[in-house]
Amino acid sequence: MGLKDELRRRKWPDRSTAIYSGNVYVTEGRMFTRALQMMQDLSEPIPPGECAITSLASAPGGAVYGATSGVRSHLFCYSGSSLDDGVYDLGVIPGARAVRRSLVVGADGCVLGGVSEPADGRDEGGLFRLGPHWHRRGKRPAGKRQSYADSAPRPPEIELLPAPVRGESVAAMTIDRARAVAYGLSSRSATLFSVRMDSGEASVKGRATEDPNYSHCLVADLRGTVYGAGPLGQLWRYDPASDQTEQLPLRLPTVAGREFYNRLDSAALDPASGIIYGAGSADGVLFALDPERMTIRTLGKVTAEPRCRCITVGLDGRVYGVSGEPGGMGHLFCYDPLAHELRDLGLPFATSERAWHGYEFEAACTGASGEIYLGESDRVSHLFIYFPPPQRTVLSAESY
Repeated sequence: MGLKDELRRRKWPDRSTAIYSGNVYVTEGRMFTRALQMMQDLSEPIPPGECAITSLASAPGGAVYGATSGVRSHLFCYSGSSLDDGVYDLGVIPGARAVRRSLVVGADGCVLGGVSEPADGRDEGGLFRLGPHWHRRGKRPAGKRQSYADSAPRPPEIELLPAPVRGESVAAMTIDRARAVAYGLSSRSATLFSVRMDSGEASVKGRATEDPNYSHCLVADLRGTVYGAGPLGQLWRYDPASDQTEQLPLRLPTVAGREFYNRLDSAALDPASGIIYGAGSADGVLFALDPERMTIRTLGKVTAEPRCRCITVGLDGRVYGVSGEPGGMGHLFCYDPLAHELRDLGLPFATSERAWHGYEFEAACTGASGEIYLGESDRVSHLFIYFPPPQRTVLSAESY
């Protein structure tokens, strides 16, 4: 019997009756964009090639600060109030081409950042600082709006500070807000340093690891202990009480045999539970680190792609991030610790304020009202704002 006859006699499975919507975009919650310009129309945006958002940090008062990378690095501030819903370009950071994972905001609103790539081609990149009280011109009369010329921000005085480690730039930063101290890693030797938020005074703590294959990511727990990762994804921590750094018997989870490629790609603290969530670069495996029990638990892998370049924890404890490697299409995901559920929410797409597909993201933070900010890191980039649906809790009859 030939192939033609065999195919005619073969019993084929019945046609599937499953319903497939075909929608690959985020449909849960609401997604918005903000161009990096004042009032979306009243000023020129940060130019293409200079607007890739590579650092985000939320301030206690509700503002969100960000830094870009490209031909030049800009510092910006987003205010979500109904009267001035726009992005203020606070100016070019002198001598900087990139600020990656190196922007923090203190409890008083003071902004501190580190230059990851100097603009002049040198290896040494210093710190920059913006005081908590930069002002806009004039005062808005009660019940009245001002023109853009009146409401535009004054050019802030960005204070430049010397490099904490001579001859090196800043690879990553984190902050202990309770003690008003920021911590950072140098770009080549992985030297850990601290910076006082009030004075900008830096202090070198020593090398976190001797191996150059370390992770450009830091996170601090509720006690102010700083965590990072060295070769093969091995975790280390710095205890400010003892002023000592120690290697931990914990490694970032990944697919067997790929430990050599694994770095701490992103990490964020849940201030309610004290759990640190993060992901490795080799395969994008999400994990939960318990600093009290010194245990690390694998939560899962969102997509088939490696990398998870940004992550943040919402006010309700749900974890949000973007999975995907550079040059690909990032997927927004959510991990619900109550349901122990990790879900791919789809591709970021917004229709307001303008229709825009988001592909690459490198920064995330949580706003004062629980909104999630995602920093697009493409040649032409926007600030994405995601409003997740409210957390649903099933109550028993005794709860009423």
